[in-house]
Amino acid sequence: MSTSPPSPTQQHRMSTSQSIQQRRMSASAGSGTVVPPVKPRRMSITSSQAAQRRMSIGSQSQSPENRRLSVSSRRMSIGAYTLPVPVPDGIEGILGKRRFKPENIPDLSGRTALVTGGTSGIGYFDALELALANAKVIIVSTTASWHGKQTEIDINAALQECESSGSVVWHAIDMSSLKAVDTLAQKIVHEESRLDILICNAGVGQSPFVMTNDGLEKHFEVNNLAHYVFALRLLPLMQRTAAFTTPGSVRIVMQSSELHRSAPPSTKFASKEEINTPMDETDLYARTKLGLIYLTRELARRKLSTYPPGTVPVLAMAVHPGSVDTEMKKVPDTGPIAKIKKFFSRSAPISDEEGAEACLWAATCTDIGTENWKQYQGKYLSEAYGKPDSESPLAKDDNVAQNFWELYTANLATLVSRRFKPEQIPDLTGRVALVTGGSAGIGYHVAAALATHNARVLIASSSAERGVQAEGEINDALKKSGSVGSVTWYEVDFGNLKQVDAFAKRVLAQEDRLDLLILNAGIGQGPYGTTADGLERHFEVNNLAHYVVALRLLPLMQKAAATAPPASVRIVTQSSEMHRTAPSSTHFASKDEVNQDTGGGASLYGRTKLGLILLARELAQRKLCGLPNPILAISVHPGTVDTDLQKTWSESYGLVGKVVEKVSRALGKDADEGAEASLWAATTTDINETNWQDFQGNYYSEPYGKPGQETSQAKDQTIGNNFWKLCADLTEELLGERLE
Repeated sequence: MSTSPPSPTQQHRMSTSQSIQQRRMSASAGSGTVVPPVKPRRMSITSSQAAQRRMSIGSQSQSPENRRLSVSSRRMSIGAYTLPVPVPDGIEGILGKRRFKPENIPDLSGRTALVTGGTSGIGYFDALELALANAKVIIVSTTASWHGKQTEIDINAALQECESSGSVVWHAIDMSSLKAVDTLAQKIVHEESRLDILICNAGVGQSPFVMTNDGLEKHFEVNNLAHYVFALRLLPLMQRTAAFTTPGSVRIVMQSSELHRSAPPSTKFASKEEINTPMDETDLYARTKLGLIYLTRELARRKLSTYPPGTVPVLAMAVHPGSVDTEMKKVPDTGPIAKIKKFFSRSAPISDEEGAEACLWAATCTDIGTENWKQYQGKYLSEAYGKPDSESPLAKDDNVAQNFWELYTANLATLVSRRFKPEQIPDLTGRVALVTGGSAGIGYHVAAALATHNARVLIASSSAERGVQAEGEINDALKKSGSVGSVTWYEVDFGNLKQVDAFAKRVLAQEDRLDLLILNAGIGQGPYGTTADGLERHFEVNNLAHYVVALRLLPLMQKAAATAPPASVRIVTQSSEMHRTAPSSTHFASKDEVNQDTGGGASLYGRTKLGLILLARELAQRKLCGLPNPILAISVHPGTVDTDLQKTWSESYGLVGKVVEKVSRALGKDADEGAEASLWAATTTDINETNWQDFQGNYYSEPYGKPGQETSQAKDQTIGNNFWKLCADLTEELLGERLE
């Protein structure tokens, strides 16, 4: 049987691989370090040569170091093989595996790809082949790896020598640090103008159970959670790319495996405790490969199902590379069974280069397009051109898939920490915020933090002394820090509805935009009293005044939403877990009801905190639904905070109140920590255009908390309807205009 000469494309790719090979050999010789060389393109091998390969791979008599050298030598020699392999009828490749050869990759000029784990194994060849096809390729790998910078230098030099317009950029990352992953993903969103291909390939192989510094099982955090963060963070960039590029060509590919079938039948992804339970290394690995199938399907169902008519959304697929001889299989032997497993898995006749073909097919194949993309969306395929829906029954379980997603949604950052620190606030240059009650306590720290991150902040409070002082203190600090933010104070008596309305109208007339509205002002657990408007003072200050401010300023916020980053314009109401102390008789049915003395400051205060949960929810349902540019309304609990509001305990309950005040101050958070919940709700970029609907109208007892934990009263739609109608009735009575 004769052998045809290599095509120009094959020659081009071979010369690139050989150039990189020579550079690595040279680097190795100069440093005295054995650097595993890059394997050149394998043309084809004979059956006997394949058998010899399998024998050499499986040999257990070699030391780990000798085996590593043997692998390197084997990779060098493969490029010299030119004899053909008998091909099964109708199928090309070894053992009948369907092949997608890299020369079938279309021209990717002007396209950008990101490959996690792109410095070795399958990920290396994914990155190399995409760059050879003229793509800009971003590769990320662990900071402890020698592969990174040298890989970038080697590939780029070789690409230049063979006149490819592709390029490679390497970023160091610890995939077992969720904050590091999130930081890098946000950096890429900020720096890149497009992202066409995301290949989620990095992973921990079949290695023993170990916990990360984040307190999570390592396979789960690296293989699953890190890629969840990458996918969601980068999705807006990919969606923007999809809007102006070839339909169906923007894709997310998850590197799953047929080993997902080995996931324990008990796998439910129901809790952090479950994923942190020690188990066999194969089970740990297999569970995450199952997780990647779930991630693919849930991304398609939850995030990629809505798209403009006549267009094709971002596609998400999961693939199996085959049983590949990669560095991931070089794990410590933990017993005779592990050695047998390793022998047979490493005896597979599929190289890293061949293993990359399934990902490259899913990422670039032009056979997937406008006519047939739906049959691939969210699917798992065990080979290139394979049949979808071939995964295990467990992988098709909708309940487990839902658990998998909700574990992340509820715990994206809480799996690590429930704190949202001010340094996590994004740059707010050009943005405008209004904080009621911004001259003291939590409101003061909210205003200062927003201004520190370059926002222009309006604060409104009733105390001239505190207001002027807060404005001066914060602005002085801003000048010293070099921030371009600022604070402007307005005097407002929130117990006088006409004054509140006049203030809101003034802001509406003077400002060009309003991005953030923090409804924080309030009376604490003070005694019963009435305002000059004839209303119980907790209700008018804490609830009705904020109803008016929100409705008056909503047009200004809609104007801001048209130019602000999607889902970044927000209304936050400062509620509290004290909403649980609202009297069971609370229905907000009439003015007479809210003017009743409920028997103490705690219940009066608690009723208004219930009202603020209802206000956020009703705003979302009545005023924010269907807007062309989303505006969010969220209510939060700051925690037990040491502020001047604690003094109202003594006012209401005398000696007993003094004891409660002293204890709550001792056990409570500082006001700056109490501000974190509001700052999270107002500014976190974890809430964005891909998931804002999951947060709309919700109450959270802590940053990144679980929604739906408020009382049954707070969930009662009839009470919510009553609250809205009562506020509208009272605006008509007191302002002569019905706001609703």
